[in-house]
Amino acid sequence: FSPNSILHIDQQSTRFSRRSGGVDGWRVNLHPYIEIPWALEAGGLSAVLMAGSQHTRYWLQKSALANSNPTRTTREASLEVRLDFERIGERDEDTQRLWRHVVSPIMRYDYVDAPNQSLLPNFDSGFGLLTWSNLLSGNHFSGLDRIEKSNRFSALLENRLQLKSEQGAAARDVLIVRGGLSYDLLQKSIDPALQATPTRPFSNLLGEFIWQPLANMRLYTSGQYNPADRYWTNYNAAIGFSASGNVLNLAYQFTDRRYSTKAQLFSASGSVGLGKRLKATGLWQYDMVTKYTQQTSVGLQYEHPCWTF
Repeated sequence: FSPNSILHIDQQSTRFSRRSGGVDGWRVNLHPYIEIPWALEAGGLSAVLMAGSQHTRYWLQKSALANSNPTRTTREASLEVRLDFERIGERDEDTQRLWRHVVSPIMRYDYVDAPNQSLLPNFDSGFGLLTWSNLLSGNHFSGLDRIEKSNRFSALLENRLQLKSEQGAAARDVLIVRGGLSYDLLQKSIDPALQATPTRPFSNLLGEFIWQPLANMRLYTSGQYNPADRYWTNYNAAIGFSASGNVLNLAYQFTDRRYSTKAQLFSASGSVGLGKRLKATGLWQYDMVTKYTQQTSVGLQYEHPCWTF
């Protein structure tokens, strides 16, 4: 579009057919937007400015709605700024190891002007709880039938320690620690049936810790903390091992009933090599709330250079 900007035009047409309890018809969504990236030549500071609009139109053949051809138009803009404070150590002459440490604060602002959409049909949208994947996003809805109205600041602070064991080898993340939260100035719902109005402007605190002390060992934990009511809403923990083609992963998930449906899950999965191309796989998932095994599977896998069975 120009040396410093990119024009995107996304379009999606979808035919929906619900046999019972739904609507039948077409949805067409048009999403033009401009991205303007910028970065210092020496690195360390980058930013992306985005502005655009979305227009959605429905043609309903079977619907209880009064209007069989509803439409929706939204406007959106965002600015994301990233700083990278990097330090590279001296290469060890004996082991050829090289360490790299990066601290990266990321700030983002999202503005989305969206109308009330509670009377629009809903083919595939649902409101998502706060996660790492939607923290730096202006819209927490999945699908295209709902677009969140937002006026939100988000921040993420990441600390990353990397190790390059030898020259020419890829760097390995030894330690990643990050935290994030958002502040919503608007606190307005566009569909109360799917998205309850927030009770406070600050989101939960997101935290994540990944430690890989060895190339074949990985420890992971993440969670959300509610500072207003002072409790952990959910958290996950996992440990993984791999050696000579054999893999073992253990994981635990917890969700507090005050945040969502109570859940406590334990899972174990792995694979064992039985030869050059043959391996056995297994998975076990246990629900600690209902005291039932949710899933168990065992299998054999044969890997050929051109196909897998």
